[in-house]
Amino acid sequence: MLSKSASAESRLMSRMRATSISNLRIKWLWLAALTFLLGTASIQSASALTCSPYTYTFSNGTTADAGQVNSNFSNILTCANTLLAPLSAPSFTTSLGVAGTITDSTDGDTAALANFQATISPTADSGTNTAAILAVPIYNTSHNLYEVDTNAPTAAIFQNLIVNTGTIADISGAQFWGLWVGDDASTMGTVSSVQGGIFKPIESFDNSLTTTVTKAVGIHVEDSVKDNLHITGQAGIQIDALAAATNNTSLLIGQTTVPTGSFGIYDASTNNVYLNGSVGVGTSSPGQKLEVNGKVKIDSFGSATSSTVCQLSGVLSSCSSSRRYKEDIKPASFGLREILQMEPVTFK
Repeated sequence: MLSKSASAESRLMSRMRATSISNLRIKWLWLAALTFLLGTASIQSASALTCSPYTYTFSNGTTADAGQVNSNFSNILTCANTLLAPLSAPSFTTSLGVAGTITDSTDGDTAALANFQATISPTADSGTNTAAILAVPIYNTSHNLYEVDTNAPTAAIFQNLIVNTGTIADISGAQFWGLWVGDDASTMGTVSSVQGGIFKPIESFDNSLTTTVTKAVGIHVEDSVKDNLHITGQAGIQIDALAAATNNTSLLIGQTTVPTGSFGIYDASTNNVYLNGSVGVGTSSPGQKLEVNGKVKIDSFGSATSSTVCQLSGVLSSCSSSRRYKEDIKPASFGLREILQMEPVTFK
């Protein structure tokens, strides 16, 4: 955009140099128009910058020497190429707004209003973090900040706003791709580990703070705010059936190495699991705290004192000698003589 204003200025200066008249009557309107052109064509700098004043001051009807006018133009050009040029690392003192309209996009392509692409080419091995976007709000206030209607202090907010009546399918607030493999993947080196996202509730480095944090959560999924919206299905976390890798685990807890085999949940931690509701294995509507639709294998029983276990209609329970727990009742084929032949013993 700056080249457009520079081109306009160059044409104007060439026309002035070509004239054979030594003195030009320049009205202030021309200077104001050129200044406006440069100011609007260049990207506004992040912080307020002021160009040095013109070497020569003119007013309406002033007769100016061509050299004086060229000097003022040179001053404008120098300011545009230095102070008003886009900054490599801008800092903003007020809110920055980016607004626009995306009208057309090709199926399968991504149309973006703002595209941040950074080429990261370190000259040596490095263990530092690299990022195309780094958002670090600095809260410097003595006032309290708290959540109101699910709005809380946040480093970044992603949300969609629908203002038309068309049908939109599979809309999402954000997509995170740990690695995008393009057409030039043949030149990609070895990648040992990829994460779609890393969420740390707190990051602390050797500080002496004594502040107590009562709750730290990596990912918090809140219930939807329905108002007049009719929601027929809702899931806090959805994980597709993973099958693309040699070993697939949908939810891995307690270790960083993916186990051999395929698991929906693999919990290698020693933490207890608390479930307040009922658990169904092979059934989606358990009628007891634990219902198994199929056979149950128990490798070993506890050695603690226990009661006899009976089952009635598939439900296990402690029981005593009762007819209702007995099936296929028939007369015994033995009698008193066999009982008298028994030799009772005691043991510890």
